[in-house]
This record gives sequence, C-alpha cells and structure tokens, in this order.
Amino acid sequence: MAILAGLQEATGAAAAVLSADLQEPPELLLKLVAAWRGGATAVLAARTARPEPWATRAAANLYYRTLRRLAFETMPTGGFDCFLVGRAAIEFLTGSREVHTSLPGLILWAGFPVAIVPYERLARSEGRSRWTFAKKVKHFIDSVISFSYAPLRWMSVAGAVVALVAFAYAGLLIALKIFRNQPIQGWTSLMVAIAFFSGVQLLSLGILGEYLWRTLDAARARKGFLVRERTSHPDLLARTKED
Repeated sequence: MAILAGLQEATGAAAAVLSADLQEPPELLLKLVAAWRGGATAVLAARTARPEPWATRAAANLYYRTLRRLAFETMPTGGFDCFLVGRAAIEFLTGSREVHTSLPGLILWAGFPVAIVPYERLARSEGRSRWTFAKKVKHFIDSVISFSYAPLRWMSVAGAVVALVAFAYAGLLIALKIFRNQPIQGWTSLMVAIAFFSGVQLLSLGILGEYLWRTLDAARARKGFLVRERTSHPDLLARTKED
C-alpha cells in the first residue's frame, strides 16, 4: 500500500521502486532507466545472487519456483522486488482496486513489454529486516490466491481421491464380511479415518475462506491507504525537470 501511495503521487513519465536498506545498489536505477528508454514499459531488477545463509537462499528459491509453477510463469528465477514502471503501468497499478494482492504479480499479469536487468544483491550493512517470515507467508498466499485457481483445483482433486479411497475401503470391508464372514473391527482405525476426513474438510473450508475473504474485500471497496499530507522539494523538482 505504501508503494501504491507513492506511485499515485508520482507525476513523471516513469517511477522506480528501490529498497531503502541499500541491498539494491543505487546505481541500479541508472540501468533501469536505460532499459525503460529502450522501449520497455516495465523493467524488473532480477536478483542473480543473494549474500544470505544457505537455508534462506534455499527457501527463497523454493518460494519463487512455487510462484512460477502456480501463478507467474514469467517470474524471473530469482524473483524481483525492485522495478521501474512507465506511465501506462503506473496508471494500471494505481487504478487497481485490489487490496490483498502482489504488485510484481500485477505487473507480470498485465503483459506489458518487460525488460529484465540482472544484479547481485548486496549484504545488509546494518539493522534488521522487517520483512518477517509471517509477512512472507501472507505475501505468498496473497500472490497465489489473487492470480491462481490451483488451490481450489487441488481441493477438488483431493476430495475426489479421498472419496474414492473411502468407497474402496468400504467395499473391501463389505466383501470380507460377505465372503469370509470376517467381523469388522478396529475402533482405532475408525477414529484415524474420522480425524483424517475432518482435517481434509477443515483444510478445504480454510481455502474457501481465503477466497471468500478477498471477495468481501473487493465488495466493500475500502481504500487501501490514505494520504495524510503531501510535501515536495522545489530544488529537487527543478533538477529533475532539467535532467
């Protein structure tokens, strides 16, 4: 929402989004602008290296691989957080009324002419990231549910498979009772089956709830952000116009 607020106030022909922690080198902006001037409506800064622990890199690779498979086939392998968008893309992003969504996902979904600028992410020099694990999980859920019906399809397939297995097992028990007069026993197995099916039902309801929650958000059309005040720096604006 903060990025959308900034894009809404941007008046230039293009706007760029860079992290404030300097892990993305500032000179990357010059490469983004050069690629935009080459004709791209959106320029994506794709990470080629991450100076982070092995476990973090492995989790990030799995994260973006899953997104590529479920929602965004054109997502760069290393993903991207920083980008530059032209006026047409700015108007599209700020005109979107989605609240729980993904800006990178919207850029890829729109199908604008895209250029990719690879770069190596720098190590964090100080401070701690506020991009917590919980926020990453929420962003992943928002990205998948906003742009993919795969969870609903998986839920249907899982329900069909579980039902077939249950019917097959019931047929086996009936056959054993009829042809071998074998008594049906097993309180433990019955409770396991009940617990399993209950878990599947709760999971299905949870997935449906995620989609219904986003439908509610879209229906009430509540603004995602409010601008309290606007400030500008005349000297900076004058230099920008001269450049």
